[in-house]
Amino acid sequence: MVAVVSSSLAQNPVAKPERGLTQEEFLKQIEALSPAGELPKRSAPNPSPAAPAAPMAKVQTAARPPSAPPPVPDMPEERKEKKAKGATEITALETTFDQKTHQAVFIGDVVVKDPEFNVSCDRMTAFLRHDEGPKPEDAGKLKPVPQKKQQGGLDRAIAQGNVIITQDKADTDGSTKRSVGKAARADYSAVTGEVTLTGSPQVQQGINTCVATSPETVMVMTRDGKMRVNGPHRMTIQDKVDSK
Repeated sequence: MVAVVSSSLAQNPVAKPERGLTQEEFLKQIEALSPAGELPKRSAPNPSPAAPAAPMAKVQTAARPPSAPPPVPDMPEERKEKKAKGATEITALETTFDQKTHQAVFIGDVVVKDPEFNVSCDRMTAFLRHDEGPKPEDAGKLKPVPQKKQQGGLDRAIAQGNVIITQDKADTDGSTKRSVGKAARADYSAVTGEVTLTGSPQVQQGINTCVATSPETVMVMTRDGKMRVNGPHRMTIQDKVDSK
């Protein structure tokens, strides 16, 4: 018996099983499907809408008070008017006073009582403060700025002969320290408050003593109770002995 094979089977042979695509083939198919041979781009995700910005806080400005004049700065200490230290009392056996030169000469057992010191000597010449009027050579010139007139008082003094000066000042511990100066001559300046001793001077401060070893030595007693020495001298420092 002869078998007859159908023509349909001859035209459609059994299809072989399909194999998987390689990566290169897959990319080529993707390029063929894309226009102009470009790879499709992944669309970026739509960004989430930004949160609305927080409203800016309003800054409230306090109402400025009406402008006031600036405070007047304190006047420096050196420019403040010096308070009057008090009167100076001078006694003597004989006194002459020259109104024109504003000088007074005290002779014999002279004793001076001043708020800053006490003095005893044989002779003293005192120069008093005064207001100098216009000079003849200044006539016709512009007037200077008016200044406060001097109110009198002792400006300078020169003590001579057996001069003894006593000065009492408060110490740091609350006690009073006494300084005693002796010399042939003493010059006092009311501006600086210093007393300059010349002529073999010596000064005793508390229990310590400073003695000049030359007539040319100069010692200065200051307003605050200190002392300066210029020239040869000898200092004797005592040990403080507590009294019981």
